[in-house]
Amino acid sequence: MLRKILYVLPIFFIISGNILAQDIIIDEIDIKGNITVDEKEILQNISYTPGMLYSRYKTREDIKNLYKIGKFDDIKVSLKENDGKNILIYEIKEKPRINKIIIKGNKEVGEGDIKGKMDNEEKKIKLKENEYFDEYNLKKAIIDIENMYKEKNFYYAKIDYKITKIEPEKDKKGDWVNIEIEIEEGDKIKVKKISATGNQVFSVDKIKGIMKTKEEGWFVSGVFDEEKFIEDLKNILNAYYEEGYIKAKINGWTFGEIEMNKMKIIDELVKIDKENKIITINIPVEEGIKYKVKSIEIAGNEIYSNEELFEKIETKVGNTFNKIQFDKDILSLKSAYAEKGHIFSQINDIYFYDDDIGEIKIKLNITEGPVAYIENIKIRGNYETQDKVIRRELTINPGDAFDSAKIRKSQEKIYNLGFFDNVLIDTEQVDIDRLNLIFEVVERKTGTIGLGAGYSSLEGLVGYIQLTKSNLFGEGKTFSADVQFGNQKKSWQLSYKDPWLFDTPTSLGIDVWNVFKNQYYNNQGYDLDTYGFDLSFGRRFNDEQQGYITYRYQEDKYSNIIEELKDYIKEEKSSISSITPMYIYDARDDIFDPNKGLYSNLSLQIGGGYLGGDYNYFKFLWDGRYFVPSFWKFIWAFHARIGNAWGYEWNYGNPYVPPTEKFYAGGTDTVRGYEERALGPIGGGDFTIITNIEYKLKLVERILTLALFYDSGNCWDNFNDVNWTNPYLYPSAGFGIRLTIPGTVMLIRLDWGYALDPTKRIEGGKIHFNIGNIF
Repeated sequence: MLRKILYVLPIFFIISGNILAQDIIIDEIDIKGNITVDEKEILQNISYTPGMLYSRYKTREDIKNLYKIGKFDDIKVSLKENDGKNILIYEIKEKPRINKIIIKGNKEVGEGDIKGKMDNEEKKIKLKENEYFDEYNLKKAIIDIENMYKEKNFYYAKIDYKITKIEPEKDKKGDWVNIEIEIEEGDKIKVKKISATGNQVFSVDKIKGIMKTKEEGWFVSGVFDEEKFIEDLKNILNAYYEEGYIKAKINGWTFGEIEMNKMKIIDELVKIDKENKIITINIPVEEGIKYKVKSIEIAGNEIYSNEELFEKIETKVGNTFNKIQFDKDILSLKSAYAEKGHIFSQINDIYFYDDDIGEIKIKLNITEGPVAYIENIKIRGNYETQDKVIRRELTINPGDAFDSAKIRKSQEKIYNLGFFDNVLIDTEQVDIDRLNLIFEVVERKTGTIGLGAGYSSLEGLVGYIQLTKSNLFGEGKTFSADVQFGNQKKSWQLSYKDPWLFDTPTSLGIDVWNVFKNQYYNNQGYDLDTYGFDLSFGRRFNDEQQGYITYRYQEDKYSNIIEELKDYIKEEKSSISSITPMYIYDARDDIFDPNKGLYSNLSLQIGGGYLGGDYNYFKFLWDGRYFVPSFWKFIWAFHARIGNAWGYEWNYGNPYVPPTEKFYAGGTDTVRGYEERALGPIGGGDFTIITNIEYKLKLVERILTLALFYDSGNCWDNFNDVNWTNPYLYPSAGFGIRLTIPGTVMLIRLDWGYALDPTKRIEGGKIHFNIGNIF
């Protein structure tokens, strides 16, 4: 009952008085009932300030936000008129606070582990001394404690609790309680044996391999979990369905019947011997016969022809009938109709079995239904981000036909802003053929103040102070101030970017910097002190294509040059003045951690000439990336970079490429497994080719990824030095791990690479550590 109340209360509020007009201006805000919660904290979590218009929707959202703080049992909002003033009153009833948590009866599990389940940030459970008490969260914590005991094989552990209200000490305000957790651990019980009967197609070992429930053994605990076991049974049937045995059953139960009868199934299949403290499991299987597809008939379709629909499905006549794949095929057909606005389409699948010869006829009756149109588009959850920042990313508008492909694209674009942890899509039906489309966002923290230290293969030990705001004023603008100090690099930089200048798809970017790198940085072989600025304008042509033009001016001071580079680099001050037009095509689904899509970047830097500076040169660069799903959570990622630079004669300045603009290969961000800048000319090259292939496993989406990689690349003095009959690229291979810090887009990359060219090989391979993806 308490849980229902907690869900219902935020939805309703009380409006008192006789004021029912729509345009009511709030004159005062009055907070009542708060004892320990500071009034300032309450005001920070409501959207009203004096002078604002009253809104029922805004009030509901305020109540939800106040409940999310986790400090209130009850919140009532009323609107009253007093002496001609409209007063908005928040009446608060605070939750009691926790005085002590007492654990009794635990012998095999430590008190710290138990209390750890009561203070779980990931599950938003915070039950510890001096915190506010929430009984619903306590019940969730009890379930987690019980599951922890089951994982330790205490299958019959019982957890109970008691809440006692106490008289607080004089210095404690408000209500206080003690929580007493009483535990009966019982004995450890482990899965001793799993067997199967009736199986001929699948061996017992294959059935056990499908299951997550395992027999006790070396490095296997033998824990039994009811929910996991039920999922095991479903997975066994799914494995049979994939092989064409679509009438397979377990103990007479079909797939759909397992969940509804799970307790009865557990009683029948799982035997618990308390005396011997063991569990035995027997799985009776009825495999049935294997079916092939004899024919597929489609009826009722008008928008798509039969041929077009057959192209969208993987199931083919004459093949083994894979029921799991065919269910996906039906979803693909529904998705195709949703892209045409027919989101209410129905596909009724009928099967005709010929058990004598093991064949199946399939008939799909399609009811296409009317086109659904979008009445309004609503944005929710954006408490900081302005609506316009989200709406300008939408590829669909009110009045358009419902198009699932455009809606998914809009979802991707909103997420790619980098301001949200999640973007959810919902609908509200307005009429039989009209819907409101809702984008509900979960905002992440976009402002950071950082002070710390770290290590990089490129930069060595680094300390930093950083101030970043990537959603300035809620308008999507970015400002950052960064200071780094290390044993190889010292720098400061100020950056500002407005992606929608004057609310048009034109961007403005400004950077000012000073960077000092000593000769050990990235194996560059000289000290370099650089300061400069750049000014960039961009234009978004459509969802995938953008153009930029950037002017850059910098002054460089070269010193402390190692002997091997003195023929290539002089101890001097020089300047670079350049302009770079750039074209970008970006069709990736997720710019931070792509699953699919193509990215291509084409630029031409023009230095010197009429622009001034000490170097006259052109620098062409193409960078391409392609991502394609493999299977399950595996992704293929391909990357190539080709660069060509050359100098030209002018009335003044040097007719060659400056050292800072030359190409270098080998190391953390090019060809892993080799030393930094170890490949190609010692002074850098004017032509380069780099390729990278990665095969990624996304263990935890947008957080943890494993990767195997193969790199190759080289640099040459110039384009003409390349042996085009056999342009040699130094190869390497290795593996790595990528960790994205939760709540951010910061990626930490750790790679181990092994040079496959023996002339440049490092014994034991080389470890590379850096922030940011290689591509």
